[in-house]
Amino acid sequence: MQQNMKSRVTMKAVAKQAGVSQTTVSYVINDVTSANIPEETRQRVRDAIKELGYHPNAAAREMRTNRSHLIGFITDEIATTPFAGKFLKARRMRPGQAGN
Repeated sequence: MQQNMKSRVTMKAVAKQAGVSQTTVSYVINDVTSANIPEETRQRVRDAIKELGYHPNAAAREMRTNRSHLIGFITDEIATTPFAGKFLKARRMRPGQAGN
């Protein structure tokens, strides 16, 4: 089976591109102001993130923080009711944003 997927850009790659440590990249990504990282360095990291197309790994973050920010619905009746589509669409919004 041929694999056409690009490999995931890592914090290590961002750090190498920006010429900083992985810790510095983490501080910039998480906006840790107490780290005393010069604005020029922060910008270099942001530029490297943009150039490389880095996106934090959501699964890794969820495991580390023990939070997924997901809400699950389990039911055997909702899909058969006339308003099921509207209900599920409204639930895709953030809680509290649905309005009704």
